[in-house]
Amino acid sequence: MRIIFVFLLLPFLTLAKSNLDISLPQENLRSKEELLAPFAGDIQIGNSNAKVKVVIFDSYSCHHCAKLYNEVFPVLEKKYIKTGKIAFIHKEFPLDKLALFASKVVHCSNNPQKTMNEIYSKQENFLTQNYEEKLLLINGIDKTCVQNFDEKTITKPAYEYSKVLKIHSTPTIYINGEILSKKGLKYFIAKIEEDLKK
Repeated sequence: MRIIFVFLLLPFLTLAKSNLDISLPQENLRSKEELLAPFAGDIQIGNSNAKVKVVIFDSYSCHHCAKLYNEVFPVLEKKYIKTGKIAFIHKEFPLDKLALFASKVVHCSNNPQKTMNEIYSKQENFLTQNYEEKLLLINGIDKTCVQNFDEKTITKPAYEYSKVLKIHSTPTIYINGEILSKKGLKYFIAKIEEDLKK
């Protein structure tokens, strides 16, 4: 397992920055606790009553996010999610128009988690000029839903995340309300194990 961890450190060494303007008129912002809680559109996996809650903010156009879900997530799933030790919450923080469109596709899917995994596993295929056409070809997507989807349901929370939680890049990871400042997998695992012992 240690060998695996060494190779999986790489996805967290650098972060992707946003170039999507998600600014909105100033309004009453929700609290940190409210924003870290699962929303209706979030993908939630694992034991919702677990003492350790992992919240990941990511973007579908972020290469480091794709590596996280393709290489690191399977380790977490086997060790912590399937064993009921953690609650895992995926929240969207789109970095650009491609990621925002992909988020709408996931929301309009009949299986959001499966669609999320497909986008990350085939991310290079979608990072093209005709990304909208390719994303709409994913099985189980309601194209009418995508066309009519109110993107403010994604951009408004993202604006709040940036203002309240100070999120400006992806992936950003919170574990039990604390941001994971060091991005190596060993720190990820260490924090989970530390909180499990409390």
